[in-house]
Amino acid sequence: MSSTIKLRQGQLAKYRKLSGLDTQQKLADAMGMERSTLSRTLNGFMDPGEKFIAGLLTAFPMLSFEDLFEVVVDQGAGAVESGRSAHETQER
Repeated sequence: MSSTIKLRQGQLAKYRKLSGLDTQQKLADAMGMERSTLSRTLNGFMDPGEKFIAGLLTAFPMLSFEDLFEVVVDQGAGAVESGRSAHETQER
């Protein structure tokens, strides 16, 4: 059994609009990363890594891990969302 961290795209879009980080360049700057890396992750070509997750939580300090991400556990026949907390996820 393996786990994957998935970005909650709809939630992120809502928070970006509310915060004024409406362009990829503005969001990348707030996250301290290259716009190209942000773009690849937002478009699903890369899974969110540690730097991406930390950058997004830095850009949105009022939000928690669970506001922006979900942990999906692959159980072979299908995937289900895990009820793990952010702390438990980071320990894995």
